[in-house]
Amino acid sequence: MPARTVVRLVIELTIIASLYWIGARLGLRLAFANKNVTAVWPPTGIAVAAFFLFGSRVWPGVLVGALVANITNGAPLDTSIGIAAGNTLAPLLAGYFLRRVGFRGELDRVADVVNIIAAGLLGMLVSATFGTTVLWLTGALAGSYGSDWTVWWIGDAMGVIIYAPAILTFVKARHNLPRTPARQVEGVAFLIAMPVAAALLMASSVPLWYIIIPLTLWGALRFRQPIAALTVALVSSVSIVVLVNGYGPFSYISLEPTTRLVTLQLFNATLALTVMLLTAVADERSRAWAELKSAAEDLEERVRERSEELVRAQRS
Repeated sequence: MPARTVVRLVIELTIIASLYWIGARLGLRLAFANKNVTAVWPPTGIAVAAFFLFGSRVWPGVLVGALVANITNGAPLDTSIGIAAGNTLAPLLAGYFLRRVGFRGELDRVADVVNIIAAGLLGMLVSATFGTTVLWLTGALAGSYGSDWTVWWIGDAMGVIIYAPAILTFVKARHNLPRTPARQVEGVAFLIAMPVAAALLMASSVPLWYIIIPLTLWGALRFRQPIAALTVALVSSVSIVVLVNGYGPFSYISLEPTTRLVTLQLFNATLALTVMLLTAVADERSRAWAELKSAAEDLEERVRERSEELVRAQRS
């Protein structure tokens, strides 16, 4: 293997491991019922995006990031190895699935949205089962197997559905970013304003979904991907931070902190799915209209040429 290729691979693995570790540390700070189980797990989105973009060769980066995150969280070495293995295998399978079904990171087709949802919901069954079983075998379960498994699966699946699209669309659909200075300023302002609005609305008595969803959908239709996906990731992250600090409509629910996080994550997932589907439908409609317009122009040109041929034939 050429030295340049080796250096590039090492850099990729280091970046992926670092990003995974940072996301894991943030997620584990929200592990209330069990220090190893959280309903917020952004690293799965990072890992799935990495496997789709770079292939299976980057698995050591994911494995090292997951292993270090669990060890620094106080888990024994054997437990950390088992959890890290599941955290690596599940995104690896999800990335392989996305490649096999012809998934496009631009997320400009409804089929792509369905596939990323399937990768999150089905692929993370592996990590939830793997990790919960390891905790059960080592006696580290805080509650029942079923409750810890459910929280684990929701956290991993939501990590894929909420955060992977933001990474993939930013990498694959940068050509869809606003190009004129005015639109660029508008797009940046939207990215900044939406999380701030989410924080203010979460801290007030105004129902969050009545305002956030319409604004986010408007942004999705106006800017498409990747700004829409980035907005969803930012709004979801801000809403989680606000909830953890005791604000927002979900904070008043008389439930445990983990259950509140699960409830909020389901809302965030609904927001992400709505935005992704609407954007994909809008993109497909735009392409269909462009193809129809092109076909009409081609037909008109053919009719004109045929008419000229008939005129020439009549003159002859």
